[in-house]
Amino acid sequence: MAFANPNYRFIGWAFSADPNVLYDEELIKRDLMNEFETPRGSLDYDPDFGSIIEELVMDIQTPDTQRLIQGELERILTKDIRIEILQLNVITLPRRYTVDCSIRFGNVKEVAFKLEFDRQTGSSIGE
Repeated sequence: MAFANPNYRFIGWAFSADPNVLYDEELIKRDLMNEFETPRGSLDYDPDFGSIIEELVMDIQTPDTQRLIQGELERILTKDIRIEILQLNVITLPRRYTVDCSIRFGNVKEVAFKLEFDRQTGSSIGE
């Protein structure tokens, strides 16, 4: 599902004169990482918010685990109405999973990034 107005600019919340306000793709990346790093069910007011990916990274690496991670990523990404998934590829590496992701937001801009889910260092997002 894509956002209806391509001219809309997504703006994060600013407290006082905060120079670190996030816009557009940086805001979306931060929102996604917040959900990936929050254990699912840990918020009383929104039990569907969060992810089980951190738990799955600790499991034995099997094709089933990789499919569960793929499904969890799709669930979180499709829940965000600002974006449309263009590509999602989960790669299994020793002790971690790497995800190549390409999304479109606002029906206009395409953004590609890499997600890392590692047993030792946790999760991260990069270009």
